[in-house]
Amino acid sequence: MKRFLRALGLVAVAFTPIAADLYYKTQISLRPYWIHYFDPEVFYFYSSLNLLQSTSPIHVDHPGTPLQVFGALMLILTPQEPFELDTYRIAIYWLSALLSLLCLSILVSRVTAKPKLSHVCILVWLIYLAPDALEYLTVWAPEMLFPVFSGIMTLSLLAQFNSPANPRLAALSGLFFGIACALKFTYVFCLLSLLGVLAFRPEVGGVSRRSRICLVVAASAAGGFVVATIPILSEYGKMIDFVVSIATRSESYATGKFGLADPRAILDNLLQMLKSAEAWWACLGFIYAVSVLVLRNAKSLSRTDYRTLLLSSLFSLTAVLIAVLISVTIDQAGWRYLLPAMTTAPLVFLALVRANAADNAAPRVVSAAATLILGVLLLKGVLL
Repeated sequence: MKRFLRALGLVAVAFTPIAADLYYKTQISLRPYWIHYFDPEVFYFYSSLNLLQSTSPIHVDHPGTPLQVFGALMLILTPQEPFELDTYRIAIYWLSALLSLLCLSILVSRVTAKPKLSHVCILVWLIYLAPDALEYLTVWAPEMLFPVFSGIMTLSLLAQFNSPANPRLAALSGLFFGIACALKFTYVFCLLSLLGVLAFRPEVGGVSRRSRICLVVAASAAGGFVVATIPILSEYGKMIDFVVSIATRSESYATGKFGLADPRAILDNLLQMLKSAEAWWACLGFIYAVSVLVLRNAKSLSRTDYRTLLLSSLFSLTAVLIAVLISVTIDQAGWRYLLPAMTTAPLVFLALVRANAADNAAPRVVSAAATLILGVLLLKGVLL
């Protein structure tokens, strides 16, 4: 408990600018729900209300079922009238932020015995600096719970990568990713990355053994998805039709003619994605570069630390590449579709910290400078 409380205090300090942003957006300048069409904020309110009334949700595209169940539980404690939507929204914004804080505190307490404030700040800010993350701090949509799921994903993968191929840990990871995909299908990018990493995991001998581990992950993910979407089993046909339309139509949101997007549109989407968040790409590039430098100096690492850092880096990089390539190809170039992959950066950072590489790879001033730069970028996002 003492270890958790210490981690909670450090994470709370790191959350200060995020909480300030949330306070401003909810108590000083609350956005009316009808300003900006934040799909599917209002839909989720009515879908949660439907669940509370034992009827099928009206919105199953993403599918977002865990979020709707969470919203239904919140409706028990808040007014259920549409005219009281703001009361419901504010309560759920703050509760989601609190859950994020607690989840990340558990992550920090489980991963490091004596966490440093600079490391904790970098961990938290890497999540909220991802493009669109701060914007969805006050939008009732699956992206609001991504920090929570990022913490769980990081903890489960560190446990799995930190040990030899373990079917039980693989099953737990698969179960989590199944539930995450039920939150939003964009977690499929991370699931595909995990399967790819496990299929070629270097220290696991034999194709048959690696195949069994991948089958365990895939089967657990399928089971987790089905369990998490039990409330919408009768709407599977509608959900599948939407996913097929997204994948086979040439324009955004399942519009346009059948077929892939125009190659020029794909290139434009890719260039726009690269140009719209140069600072974020620089952060990712820096983390991957440090990982490469540390891995090249393998003699300074234990076998376990080397394996954890290598697999974490491969997983994160692969997830980002898959997310970018698929998103721009099906003309869904919004940053929110990339958020699950982007929140894999803390996994690589924590792998560095666990290997004591954060201070060994470079002078401590680098850690301080990184904290300062990320803090400035975060404040810029909060204030502008």
